[in-house]
Amino acid sequence: MSKSLAIFLALLFLTTAAAWAQEEPGGLLIYREPGASSVEAIPYHIFQQNNSLFSTVVKDNGEHKRFKSGGVLALVPYPSATFDSSFRDTARTALEKIDHLRLSYPQVKAELDLAQDKWAQAEKVAEQLAATPPPAKVSRAAADHALPAGARLTGATASTATITYATGITSTPLKDLSPKQLLALNATSRTIQLPLGIELPVPELPRPAAVATLTEPEGLTARVDAAGRHVVRVCSSAIGVSDVAFGAWAFYVALPALLIILLAALVLTSRATKTSTMKTNPGYPPL
Repeated sequence: MSKSLAIFLALLFLTTAAAWAQEEPGGLLIYREPGASSVEAIPYHIFQQNNSLFSTVVKDNGEHKRFKSGGVLALVPYPSATFDSSFRDTARTALEKIDHLRLSYPQVKAELDLAQDKWAQAEKVAEQLAATPPPAKVSRAAADHALPAGARLTGATASTATITYATGITSTPLKDLSPKQLLALNATSRTIQLPLGIELPVPELPRPAAVATLTEPEGLTARVDAAGRHVVRVCSSAIGVSDVAFGAWAFYVALPALLIILLAALVLTSRATKTSTMKTNPGYPPL
């Protein structure tokens, strides 16, 4: 009983902790309240059109916000770090769309300029990768290396990037980061942008210590973490609260209540067993 309870508590704790993990934003929502004249550019991580009347935006901090679907003017997704054969066409289409939106909605030109810069840099990286594939196995492994979920760019110098993870902070030389990693890090910050020029040196495999900080956790913990993120996101979205609020409720309210119920059930089961034993054995000495 105690072993099962310990496993359950560990799983619930990991699920709650996963709710607080941060991820990069997914794009910009260009929105104007029906009947109003002002236009907003709202960064989003997830955009959901619930029905013809309302849509929901999940921000990168887990906050949920509801909007009227009739006020949605456009969606401008940020580029992904996946460069397939059609990426350059996708980038050109996105840049043309952003140019049109900048002319139509000058109130949000600054936000659209940031999105345009992200797409322009991503297009350069795609052209570089298409023109010059990695010549060696070491370079190919480094170019295909992905950052762990939740990694965020929180600082930069001329030669290093400060990356914050769920487990701590590390400073990584820019030469050890591939163009894909630089692009993914740029998507996590609205104020800090790392250079993505063609002149970047071909990255080599990082030292063993750096590999430990950049490797996605594997095994049971990773699967539990991913499942926990999904469960918390679905539950919080269903009841209309943020992931952080749902995680706090689960940890400080639901978990203690469940623990009390389990302890009460254990006590009642123990008493019932003793009572049954006394009835079947009259000579059993009373307690």
